[in-house]
Amino acid sequence: LPHYPTSHVVFTIPKRLRAFFKYNRKLTKHLYTAAWNTWKELIEDTFPDCKSGMIMSIHTAGDLLNFHPHIHALAIYGAVDKSGNFYTLDSVNTDWLNTVFARSLFAALVKEELLDQDALSDADSLKFLARYLKKAPVSNQRLEFLEDLNTVRYIKYTDSGKEHKDFDPLHFLAEVSQHIPNKWEQTIRYMGIYSARTRGAARNAFADTTHAVNAFPRPMRLQRTFIVFPNCQKIQSVFLDPALFFSYKL
Repeated sequence: LPHYPTSHVVFTIPKRLRAFFKYNRKLTKHLYTAAWNTWKELIEDTFPDCKSGMIMSIHTAGDLLNFHPHIHALAIYGAVDKSGNFYTLDSVNTDWLNTVFARSLFAALVKEELLDQDALSDADSLKFLARYLKKAPVSNQRLEFLEDLNTVRYIKYTDSGKEHKDFDPLHFLAEVSQHIPNKWEQTIRYMGIYSARTRGAARNAFADTTHAVNAFPRPMRLQRTFIVFPNCQKIQSVFLDPALFFSYKL
């Protein structure tokens, strides 16, 4: 093989997509294609009319032998023009690589009718991120109460199965209580044009414009939420953001 400077690049996919490749191994061709197209687009944008190269290997095992398909690539760190002159990349923007790789792979999965375009919409992505930012410290889907043992069990799902930790009820409440913010403590902060001052100024400046009011909505008010703990006689009344107890499992 020609001797050029190379870079080790790894292309991975999120857990929710791995099942597609586990039960249809022919789909792995899309991983190769998406990885190469991503690197090729980088080279073509940086060095027009030049060519690069890449050696790729697919790995399917994670650290605990779980199914985790990903591409290890040895990529030429630059490009060669038609005269054989080599040009080295100054740097690589990994965020850009992530975006292009995701776009290419998602397009292939849409074409295979495994995903639809609605699932990839910006609105859905924004909802996912917003919910995850304000996700609860405890998920009801991962919580079990073993009455015969008077034990609270909290479950962690992993690629290789699931793990759990058992607590006596008082110990569990003590563990949860450390994640309850103080009354004065802010857990979400809005900065820049998202700040309350900026939105308030814009709302006042364009009070007569419906579009402007909708563009800077007021934050959701807190509401009283009641939480009932198993085998407890009293109902604990607390003020919480309604989004705080949204359960979401990756």
